[in-house]
Amino acid sequence: FIGVPGPAAGLFLVSFVACADYYHFYVPPYLTLFFCRLMAVTMVSGVRFYSFKTINLRARRPLYVGLWLIAGIALLNVFADDLMALLFLLLLAYTAVSYGWAHWLFIYRRLRRRH
Repeated sequence: FIGVPGPAAGLFLVSFVACADYYHFYVPPYLTLFFCRLMAVTMVSGVRFYSFKTINLRARRPLYVGLWLIAGIALLNVFADDLMALLFLLLLAYTAVSYGWAHWLFIYRRLRRRH
């Protein structure tokens, strides 16, 4: 995807508000406004986001992929009581990794042009 998908941005905001309400955290309005603007800008940005369409579940994988899958299932069991917190953390990581990857590619391409 170019820019974060709309449903992911909406889920990010809903899970943020739901977690704050569930844990009875006071969330200043400017923080909620910051996340709303961040998702709005991210939806129209040129940052590439992984679409998960290329996942082939029938292909053979190395051992570490299975270990990551087991760790993910264990994480789901730990956060089974609070799936909104898990969803918020996953979407935050999805956004952060995508921005980090875009930043890395920008630096890499700029360094390649110099040489």
